[in-house]
Amino acid sequence: MFVSPGYEGKRFIFEKAALLGVNSIVIDSYASWTNSLLRDGIIKSLVEVDMARSDDEIFDACVLQLTSMRIDLHGICTFVELSAPLTARLCEYFKLPGHSVQSVALARDKHSTRKAISECQATSKFAIRNYLLTTGSEDDLVQAATHVRFPAVLKPVSGAASLGVQKVTSMDELRDTYHSVSELLSELIVANGALDRRVRFTAGDQNNSDADDTTVSGEEGVNTPMASGNFSPDMFMSNVSTLSNTSIVMEEYLDGQEVDIDIVLWEKQITFCEISDNGPTVEPYFGETWNNCPSLLPESAQNELRQMAHSIVTDALGFVSGVFHVEAKYTSAGQPRLIEVNCRMGGGPIRAVHLCRSQVDLVVEQLLLSVGLPAVPLVPSIGRPCLGFVDVNARKCGSVNSTDFLKAITQLPNMLYCKPLISPGQHIVGPEEGQPSWLAEAVFTEASPEDAAKNALKLYEEIQTLFESNYI
Repeated sequence: MFVSPGYEGKRFIFEKAALLGVNSIVIDSYASWTNSLLRDGIIKSLVEVDMARSDDEIFDACVLQLTSMRIDLHGICTFVELSAPLTARLCEYFKLPGHSVQSVALARDKHSTRKAISECQATSKFAIRNYLLTTGSEDDLVQAATHVRFPAVLKPVSGAASLGVQKVTSMDELRDTYHSVSELLSELIVANGALDRRVRFTAGDQNNSDADDTTVSGEEGVNTPMASGNFSPDMFMSNVSTLSNTSIVMEEYLDGQEVDIDIVLWEKQITFCEISDNGPTVEPYFGETWNNCPSLLPESAQNELRQMAHSIVTDALGFVSGVFHVEAKYTSAGQPRLIEVNCRMGGGPIRAVHLCRSQVDLVVEQLLLSVGLPAVPLVPSIGRPCLGFVDVNARKCGSVNSTDFLKAITQLPNMLYCKPLISPGQHIVGPEEGQPSWLAEAVFTEASPEDAAKNALKLYEEIQTLFESNYI
């Protein structure tokens, strides 16, 4: 059983499960895109639950429906960030393999994660200054600034896709940014199981100034084109405050090289681990930009990052088995430091990157773990390609009538894929309005990590220019 399908771009997960002979059941809201999986025979059944209700109400509804179905359920999993807590509760209730409720709660709450790290003897050396803002009053902000000091980062305690994450360098910036982040969080919605902001989108006449407010949900919050034909803004959305903790935490700013650490864990042992470098973010925001895999960091630094991630995931947070997407930095002071732990497969291009480079399918590894089978992937020792991948941020506001111009990118040598992350007519948010929209995503292969990094930056800038030249 899959708890929430996510947005339609996650269809490949269910197609892979079907190819493996898995009888899949999906828990989802009424009238979602999951019905197409049912019609096409990719999943066996759809359990319709109102996902806009409270956590307890959703849990009770799931238990009632699953119990009444009288099925022999072998495993429960999710590939959706916001569904991790519900998945853990259901695994516990039905006595099936999965993460503990406590471990998921610690990972999903960034302040709790920091507390667990500092209180665990094995990981306390990785602790950083942080402060949970409880009221946002002047006294609260002053206490936070005194404890954490500047520069610092404000972020939602429980978020995704870097929405609401912003750097602050002074007391005045802290005051202004706290209120702007609070306002953003109050307007976020959950659609298709993903966290996203409500964006302006012109339906039909793309030059119509009376555009409706709707949403285009995506990979843990990344804006992507809507499924054509069956979309209604009221079908499966809810205000994020009803489903997620919208408190804000202030943390010390970490400089240095940001990395992604993708891990398969079996019985507390790492059976697969790969580190990718992240390109610089568009500060004061922290959305992904471009990446190269494998990392260009010295092997000694990569070993430190692996050891830190392993210890935090197992010792501090208490996970035993699973697929994890860990975000971290190797600071200019030569210290590995955690940004966050995601207790699920990384979104966007992550699965495609590791499937191409290491022949490791993270979807398969998660399915194995979900039914209690070992996940011990075999990785080729030679002939592994290097990859570059980009999630292109907008440099300014605008919109486009079409994204057909990206077809030229798809025909470049060594390109695995290039796809738009916005729809024609959608308002594109530039940094002058807030965290930039992602415009497109692309993945390509290279002979070396150096070439992957160099050409990822080049492609990133080329796609930005392509969009801007087609703005209307």
